[in-house]
Amino acid sequence: MREKIKSERIPSVLIGYLESKMSEPFCYGKNDCCLFAAKWVELVTGENPAQEFGIYESKKEAFKILTKSGGVRGICKKLFKRIHLNDAQRGDLVTYIEKPGRAKFETALGILEGRYGFFVTEQGLRPIERSNLQKTAWRIF
Repeated sequence: MREKIKSERIPSVLIGYLESKMSEPFCYGKNDCCLFAAKWVELVTGENPAQEFGIYESKKEAFKILTKSGGVRGICKKLFKRIHLNDAQRGDLVTYIEKPGRAKFETALGILEGRYGFFVTEQGLRPIERSNLQKTAWRIF
């Protein structure tokens, strides 16, 4: 287990983390939305929440894990404190559905930084305005 980051350092560490992921493309099992968020949680808390879900290398394997676990929101509900988006702070986890009405495992998991949630996409990191995020967020620290 790694050492926790002191709360006053979270803003600068978050900016550094987001910058390091800016051009890293989406890849299941390496840099997808769940692992992007899990690595952030590990950086902040010293604990890796993704360990209990095992290794996967494809969309099919990832969806199997997500379906079994209740989707992205089901996993977050199990691991973190649920809060309203209005109460979310820098570094909290947030979700976004690009195509409403799709299955729950199509929900993307990202990290809140100010007015934006940042999400991993095929083109690298993508900011989504806070007003377009789902109204539930998760406190990780």
